[in-house]
Amino acid sequence: MHYTAATAILAFASAAVAAPQLDKPLAPPWIQSTNFRLVANVTGADLVPSIQNYVVTSVHVGAGQGAAALVPNDATNPGRQFYVNGTAEDVRYNRGTVQSSGGAAPNVYPYGIQIAPAPGTAVSINAGLGTPGVGLERFPSPVTYLTAPEAATYVACNERLTFGDAIALNVLRTGEAVPAGCAEVTLLPECSAGDGSVHETENIVQCYADVAAIDWSLYIY
Repeated sequence: MHYTAATAILAFASAAVAAPQLDKPLAPPWIQSTNFRLVANVTGADLVPSIQNYVVTSVHVGAGQGAAALVPNDATNPGRQFYVNGTAEDVRYNRGTVQSSGGAAPNVYPYGIQIAPAPGTAVSINAGLGTPGVGLERFPSPVTYLTAPEAATYVACNERLTFGDAIALNVLRTGEAVPAGCAEVTLLPECSAGDGSVHETENIVQCYADVAAIDWSLYIY
Protein backbone atom coordinates (compact mmCIF):
# COMPACT_ATOMS: atom_id res chain seq x y z
CA MET A 1 0.00 0.00 0.00
CA HIS A 2 1.29 3.47 -0.93
CA TYR A 3 0.68 6.47 1.33
CA THR A 4 0.43 9.89 -0.22
CA ALA A 5 0.76 13.07 1.83
CA ALA A 6 -3.02 13.47 1.78
CA THR A 7 -3.47 9.88 3.02
CA ALA A 8 -1.05 10.47 5.87
CA ILE A 9 -2.82 13.64 6.92
CA LEU A 10 -6.19 11.87 6.82
CA ALA A 11 -4.86 8.96 8.89
CA PHE A 12 -3.43 11.35 11.48
CA ALA A 13 -6.67 13.28 11.71
CA SER A 14 -8.68 10.06 12.14
CA ALA A 15 -6.39 8.90 14.91
CA ALA A 16 -6.73 12.23 16.68
CA VAL A 17 -10.50 12.00 16.58
CA ALA A 18 -10.49 8.41 17.81
CA ALA A 19 -8.03 9.01 20.63
CA PRO A 20 -9.53 9.82 24.04
CA GLN A 21 -9.18 13.38 25.30
CA LEU A 22 -6.79 12.73 28.15
CA ASP A 23 -7.06 16.29 29.44
CA LYS A 24 -10.72 15.73 30.35
CA PRO A 25 -11.96 13.55 33.20
CA LEU A 26 -14.00 10.51 32.21
CA ALA A 27 -16.71 11.09 34.81
CA PRO A 28 -17.52 13.68 37.48
CA PRO A 29 -16.59 12.75 41.07
CA TRP A 30 -19.43 11.03 42.88
CA ILE A 31 -20.24 9.64 46.29
CA GLN A 32 -23.05 7.41 47.55
CA SER A 33 -26.23 7.91 49.53
CA THR A 34 -29.75 6.52 49.80
CA ASN A 35 -31.26 10.02 49.58
CA PHE A 36 -30.81 12.80 47.07
CA ARG A 37 -32.26 16.03 45.75
CA LEU A 38 -32.67 16.67 42.03
CA VAL A 39 -30.83 19.68 40.62
CA ALA A 40 -31.44 21.09 37.14
CA ASN A 41 -28.67 21.49 34.58
CA VAL A 42 -29.89 23.44 31.55
CA THR A 43 -28.73 21.76 28.34
CA GLY A 44 -30.03 24.24 25.76
CA ALA A 45 -31.63 27.67 25.74
CA ASP A 46 -32.33 28.84 29.29
CA LEU A 47 -35.37 30.61 30.69
CA VAL A 48 -35.25 34.18 31.99
CA PRO A 49 -34.35 34.40 34.80
CA SER A 50 -32.02 31.41 34.59
CA ILE A 51 -33.15 28.13 36.13
CA GLN A 52 -29.64 26.65 36.27
CA ASN A 53 -29.18 24.73 39.54
CA TYR A 54 -32.85 25.05 40.53
CA VAL A 55 -34.15 22.10 42.55
CA VAL A 56 -37.19 19.86 42.13
CA THR A 57 -40.09 20.28 44.53
CA SER A 58 -43.84 19.70 44.32
CA VAL A 59 -46.57 22.30 43.98
CA HIS A 60 -49.91 21.35 45.50
CA VAL A 61 -52.66 20.92 42.92
CA GLY A 62 -55.11 18.65 44.77
CA ALA A 63 -55.51 16.12 47.59
CA GLY A 64 -52.39 13.95 47.54
CA GLN A 65 -51.35 15.47 44.22
CA GLY A 66 -48.53 17.80 43.28
CA ALA A 67 -46.99 19.08 40.08
CA ALA A 68 -43.23 18.56 39.85
CA ALA A 69 -41.67 22.00 39.58
CA LEU A 70 -38.36 23.81 39.86
CA VAL A 71 -37.59 26.42 42.52
CA PRO A 72 -34.43 28.39 43.36
CA ASN A 73 -31.89 26.39 45.31
CA ASP A 74 -31.56 28.20 48.63
CA ALA A 75 -32.20 27.74 52.33
CA THR A 76 -35.92 28.52 51.97
CA ASN A 77 -36.36 26.12 49.03
CA PRO A 78 -34.26 23.02 49.73
CA GLY A 79 -36.30 20.88 47.33
CA ARG A 80 -37.77 17.47 47.99
CA GLN A 81 -35.61 14.53 49.00
CA PHE A 82 -35.94 11.38 46.94
CA TYR A 83 -34.86 7.76 47.01
CA VAL A 84 -34.84 4.94 44.44
CA ASN A 85 -37.46 2.40 45.46
CA GLY A 86 -37.40 -1.29 44.51
CA THR A 87 -35.56 -4.56 44.84
CA ALA A 88 -32.12 -5.03 43.34
CA GLU A 89 -33.78 -6.86 40.45
CA ASP A 90 -36.28 -4.01 39.94
CA VAL A 91 -33.47 -1.49 39.71
CA ARG A 92 -31.34 -3.68 37.46
CA TYR A 93 -34.15 -4.16 34.94
CA ASN A 94 -35.41 -0.57 35.14
CA ARG A 95 -38.62 -1.47 36.94
CA GLY A 96 -37.98 0.63 40.05
CA THR A 97 -39.55 3.96 40.96
CA VAL A 98 -38.36 7.22 42.48
CA GLN A 99 -40.12 8.12 45.70
CA SER A 100 -40.28 10.92 48.23
CA SER A 101 -41.83 10.95 51.69
CA GLY A 102 -44.95 12.97 52.44
CA GLY A 103 -46.89 13.70 55.60
CA ALA A 104 -45.55 14.06 59.12
CA ALA A 105 -44.26 11.39 61.49
CA PRO A 106 -45.64 8.97 62.43
CA ASN A 107 -47.97 9.28 59.42
CA VAL A 108 -45.43 9.27 56.58
CA TYR A 109 -46.49 8.08 53.14
CA PRO A 110 -44.66 7.50 49.85
CA TYR A 111 -45.07 10.02 47.04
CA GLY A 112 -43.80 8.91 43.66
CA ILE A 113 -42.61 10.73 40.54
CA GLN A 114 -45.27 10.00 37.93
CA ILE A 115 -45.14 10.61 34.17
CA ALA A 116 -48.39 11.23 32.31
CA PRO A 117 -49.06 8.65 29.57
CA ALA A 118 -48.69 9.96 25.99
CA PRO A 119 -49.89 12.27 24.64
CA GLY A 120 -49.76 13.85 28.12
CA THR A 121 -46.45 15.35 29.22
CA ALA A 122 -46.93 16.39 32.85
CA VAL A 123 -44.58 15.22 35.60
CA SER A 124 -46.25 14.84 38.99
CA ILE A 125 -45.29 13.91 42.54
CA ASN A 126 -48.36 12.15 43.86
CA ALA A 127 -49.27 9.95 46.79
CA GLY A 128 -48.54 6.33 45.94
CA LEU A 129 -45.99 4.59 43.77
CA GLY A 130 -44.24 6.40 40.96
CA THR A 131 -44.02 5.44 37.31
CA PRO A 132 -41.82 2.35 36.73
CA GLY A 133 -38.84 3.22 34.59
CA VAL A 134 -38.20 6.55 36.29
CA GLY A 135 -34.82 6.03 37.89
CA LEU A 136 -31.17 7.03 37.86
CA GLU A 137 -28.99 6.29 34.84
CA ARG A 138 -26.12 3.97 35.71
CA PHE A 139 -22.91 2.62 34.19
CA PRO A 140 -21.79 2.74 31.41
CA SER A 141 -23.09 6.32 31.36
CA PRO A 142 -20.39 8.60 32.82
CA VAL A 143 -23.08 10.79 34.38
CA THR A 144 -25.88 9.79 36.77
CA TYR A 145 -29.17 11.57 36.01
CA LEU A 146 -32.93 11.07 36.27
CA THR A 147 -34.34 8.93 33.47
CA ALA A 148 -37.88 8.69 32.10
CA PRO A 149 -39.74 5.94 30.22
CA GLU A 150 -39.61 5.86 26.41
CA ALA A 151 -36.17 7.52 26.52
CA ALA A 152 -37.91 10.82 27.20
CA THR A 153 -36.03 13.85 28.48
CA TYR A 154 -37.23 16.63 30.76
CA VAL A 155 -38.22 20.21 30.03
CA ALA A 156 -39.09 22.98 32.48
CA CYS A 157 -41.90 25.28 31.37
CA ASN A 158 -43.53 28.44 32.61
CA GLU A 159 -47.07 27.29 33.34
CA ARG A 160 -50.23 28.36 35.09
CA LEU A 161 -51.15 25.65 37.59
CA THR A 162 -54.22 25.24 39.80
CA PHE A 163 -53.14 27.76 42.41
CA GLY A 164 -50.68 29.98 40.55
CA ASP A 165 -47.70 30.18 38.21
CA ALA A 166 -44.80 27.73 38.40
CA ILE A 167 -41.84 26.36 36.45
CA ALA A 168 -43.40 22.96 35.86
CA LEU A 169 -41.61 19.84 34.67
CA ASN A 170 -42.78 17.98 31.59
CA VAL A 171 -41.33 15.22 29.43
CA LEU A 172 -40.12 15.57 25.87
CA ARG A 173 -40.39 12.37 23.85
CA THR A 174 -38.18 11.34 20.96
CA GLY A 175 -38.59 13.58 17.91
CA GLU A 176 -40.46 16.34 19.74
CA ALA A 177 -39.23 19.92 19.69
CA VAL A 178 -38.76 21.94 22.86
CA PRO A 179 -41.97 23.99 23.24
CA ALA A 180 -41.91 27.78 23.48
CA GLY A 181 -41.49 28.95 27.05
CA CYS A 182 -39.60 25.78 28.03
CA ALA A 183 -35.98 24.83 28.63
CA GLU A 184 -34.53 21.34 28.29
CA VAL A 185 -32.91 20.18 31.52
CA THR A 186 -31.05 17.22 32.94
CA LEU A 187 -31.98 16.43 36.54
CA LEU A 188 -28.87 15.48 38.50
CA PRO A 189 -28.92 13.80 41.94
CA GLU A 190 -27.25 15.70 44.75
CA CYS A 191 -26.68 13.57 47.84
CA SER A 192 -28.66 14.50 50.93
CA ALA A 193 -28.91 13.29 54.51
CA GLY A 194 -32.54 12.23 54.24
CA ASP A 195 -35.54 13.27 56.26
CA GLY A 196 -35.27 10.56 58.89
CA SER A 197 -37.74 8.22 57.21
CA VAL A 198 -36.75 4.58 56.88
CA HIS A 199 -37.70 2.74 53.69
CA GLU A 200 -37.25 -1.00 53.46
CA THR A 201 -36.70 -0.96 49.71
CA GLU A 202 -34.54 2.14 49.26
CA ASN A 203 -31.27 1.73 47.38
CA ILE A 204 -27.77 3.11 47.73
CA VAL A 205 -27.12 5.21 44.61
CA GLN A 206 -24.43 7.31 42.99
CA CYS A 207 -24.94 11.03 43.54
CA TYR A 208 -22.93 14.25 43.67
CA ALA A 209 -21.78 16.21 46.70
CA ASP A 210 -22.39 19.60 45.04
CA VAL A 211 -23.97 19.67 41.58
CA ALA A 212 -23.41 23.42 41.14
CA ALA A 213 -19.65 23.03 41.71
CA ILE A 214 -19.19 20.68 38.72
CA ASP A 215 -18.48 21.92 35.19
CA TRP A 216 -20.98 19.77 33.31
CA SER A 217 -19.75 20.99 29.92
CA LEU A 218 -16.83 18.57 30.36
CA TYR A 219 -19.11 15.56 30.13
CA ILE A 220 -21.30 14.09 27.42
CA TYR A 221 -24.52 12.41 28.51
